[in-house]
Amino acid sequence: MKLAALCCTFRRPHTLGQIVESFLRQDYPAELREQLLRLSVLDRFCADLVANVLELDSPAEGRALISRMREENLFVIELDLQDEWFRFHHLLQQLMSETFESEADPEELMALQSRASAWFECHGHIREAIDYALRAKDMEAAADIFERYRACGLDS
Repeated sequence: MKLAALCCTFRRPHTLGQIVESFLRQDYPAELREQLLRLSVLDRFCADLVANVLELDSPAEGRALISRMREENLFVIELDLQDEWFRFHHLLQQLMSETFESEADPEELMALQSRASAWFECHGHIREAIDYALRAKDMEAAADIFERYRACGLDS
């Protein structure tokens, strides 16, 4: 059964099913919908990463977007007590990711993943940096990251 069909069986206000239905009908403003789709490539995100991946002007804009997603009740889940790291509900992320992959130019998808890889490397999250480089099908970048950090271990 398709994810959208499964989720759209919910009928209570503010359920994931209603959000999915609205998303599929494109009820959200075009800019917000596009940002959500682009962020769906991330397994987790913080304000600085959002700003980097979406090429916003500052981390403050990334924080504002995260706040808006939370205010709109878009099933953004906090991952820490510092209110720094978040992720989407897995079903919503899956829907958005599938939608983005079907609508987006593959080059754009790879560019988003490459920016995520570079950000994670710069911030010491080496395993995630390699993972996003591989997702971007950039084997050379993944190998370079691995080579740079293999002596240090990849525990971060």
